Amino acid sequence: MAVPLTMAPAPPPPHSYALDPGDLQAIITHLKAVVFQTDATGLWTYLNPAWEEITGFRVSESLGRLFLDSVHPDDRQENVARFQPLVERHKECCRHEVRYLCKGGGWRWVEVYARLMLDKHGNVLGTTGTLIDVTDRRLASEERERTAELLRRRETVLQAVNSAAKRFLRSPDWRVEIDATVQQFCAATGSRRVLLYKDPEDG
Repeated sequence: MAVPLTMAPAPPPPHSYALDPGDLQAIITHLKAVVFQTDATGLWTYLNPAWEEITGFRVSESLGRLFLDSVHPDDRQENVARFQPLVERHKECCRHEVRYLCKGGGWRWVEVYARLMLDKHGNVLGTTGTLIDVTDRRLASEERERTAELLRRRETVLQAVNSAAKRFLRSPDWRVEIDATVQQFCAATGSRRVLLYKDPEDG
């Protein structure tokens, strides 16, 4: 006797949620990262409110200006070089760190992430991406590097002192070793010259 098979009901399809344009705009507005767009000539066409929080410039006074004018003058050439492979379609996106100018003076380190915007024919409409303030992280990294360099120099100086002491002990006349010792101290400390004096009590 055949036993009828009972099929379990199919599970309902997973819910898919589409963001309302107003909700999406609210999310972008409250992001701590700058969301930007430029046109094909590099002029700012969109900046969210985080732009003012990071740079101090109002969005209204920045729109329509060349994005490169916002970059620190010393970093502009490198910034252009970083963008060039993107513009020439050699890569899909670019990511790098650069200094952006702040209103009233100063600058902030910013991580740039950018992609090209293309029309349906593949023509460049501009760029879009994000700017994230990484100043605190960058300064902390630089401070660690300075500390490490000071420790390296300290170790080098200690080694030079130890080496000089051993030479003095081996030599009956310290004047024989003076030139080599001075050169070693200069190399260890980064000094251009070393001033020596003779203790009158030594005769």
